[in-house]
This record gives sequence, structure tokens and C-alpha cells, in this order.
Amino acid sequence: PRLALLTCSIDATQLTKLSGRALTLDYASPEQVNNASLGTASDVYSLGVVLYELLTGTRPYHPKGPTRRDLEQAILEQDPQKPSEQLLTQTTGNSETGKSARRMRGDLDTIVLKALRKDPKQRYATAQAFADDLKRYIGFEPIAARPQGLLYRASKYARRHRVALTATAAGIASIALVAGYALQQQQLAAASQGRAKAVDSLLRHLFRGMSPDVAATRTFTANELLDRTALYID
Repeated sequence: PRLALLTCSIDATQLTKLSGRALTLDYASPEQVNNASLGTASDVYSLGVVLYELLTGTRPYHPKGPTRRDLEQAILEQDPQKPSEQLLTQTTGNSETGKSARRMRGDLDTIVLKALRKDPKQRYATAQAFADDLKRYIGFEPIAARPQGLLYRASKYARRHRVALTATAAGIASIALVAGYALQQQQLAAASQGRAKAVDSLLRHLFRGMSPDVAATRTFTANELLDRTALYID
């Protein structure tokens, strides 16, 4: 809900219309601290600070002292800790806090830290681009702030379509089970048929060249039949 609220507010931001250092220093961008020229990137940074605070309950920097100069130095020099790691440092056996931190890992950490880059050129180009990436995160879609490899896109697709994919996987498993059983029966039938053909072939060989008249008047010993069988097997 907090992310949804922020994405709605980003679309209508007018922070750049504030001149000078009217913006509270706690949410000021490095370029504001340095009295440099301001642009949309400064708005993105301030919104990043707001999001960081919404997610963790604290701001992304920790001044070494209580003075304004300490705060300015922290904004200019300190690299913010990942929101998920910051939240974990505050965890005192709270399982819900731990779950929240795990959900932040990855994409949400990436989005927030991109908005808080020291270099304005490395942040989101516009507040709308920032909002769009947050909406992608909420919708389990690949975000623009990170490389989109095949495995990453596949994991996002699976997350969005978890129920459908589970049903599909169950269907595939059922089909595979039935197909495997049918193949096994086919192989058993083929083996049985092969054995029958082998026995028939052996019998034909054993009595090859023996006319009915000869077979009727002569008794074949077991040794003779075994000799013929041995020759057939060789």
C-alpha cells in the first residue's frame, strides 16, 4: 500500500518548482546541498529518500553528529545501505520484519538505490520512470533498473502466473505419468512378442530338415536336441 501511494504521488510532483533550499535538508539531494543547478533528478532523489523512510522507518544516511554540517556531509559522502539490510539491523526477533526485509531484497533494493545515486545522471531520468519501475515491481514484472536476463524474466513470469503454471505443471506431470505407463506396457508387449518369435524360430531350427515320416519313426535324444540348440545359439 505504501508503494502504491508513493507511485500515485510521484505523477503529480512539483518539487522542482521549489527554489533555492526551501526543501527540508533531510530530503535534499547532493546537488541541492552543493547549491548546484537542480532538475528532475533532484526530485527523484527526494522521492527516493521518502520511499526509503517508508520502507525502513529511517532515512538512508546517518550523520556522525547533530549539526547541519554533519547532515550535509552524510548526504554528500555516505552511500546508503540497502533497505532490506537496514531493516534487518532493526530486527529483534520480529518474524514479520524479517519477512518484509526478504521481500525487499533484489528488485526493490535496486529501485531505491538507483533513485539515491549521488550522480544525477545515474538516477531515473524522470519521476514517472521511477513510478513505472515501482508499478512493475508491484505487478511482479521485470524492472528497468536491472539487466533482464532470460532467467530473471522467467522468474518474474512464473511469479505473475503462479497458479496457471502450477496447474500446467500438474497437467504435464499427469500426461507424463500416463505416457510412461503406456510406454512400459508397449515395451512389455514387445518383449513378450519377441520371446514368442525367438521360441518359434528355435523350434523351427531344431526340426529343420526332418520330414514328418522321419520324425514319426525316429526318437530324438536330448543330446541331439541340445547340440542343435547350441549351434543355433552360436
